[in-house]
Amino acid sequence: MKVYQDKSVVKLATSPGRGGGANVLKTAVESEPHFGASVKAQFSLPSFNHNFDKDKAVITDGELLAALKGALAAFNS
Repeated sequence: MKVYQDKSVVKLATSPGRGGGANVLKTAVESEPHFGASVKAQFSLPSFNHNFDKDKAVITDGELLAALKGALAAFNS
């Protein structure tokens, strides 16, 4: 069943732990083609409570922010 109808997607994950939901993200990325999605990029934000300012709604780690922007750029290219 092609739920995504051959659409391009970016997969994102986060968690309070250092893994950032990486295992769940990996499973999602690997399964998406079965549902008709083309995964253009992926991003995992580890240690959510440490790397995200909830009041400002921003990623506080510069390298992680750059990685997210890179994933979004890959989606838009």
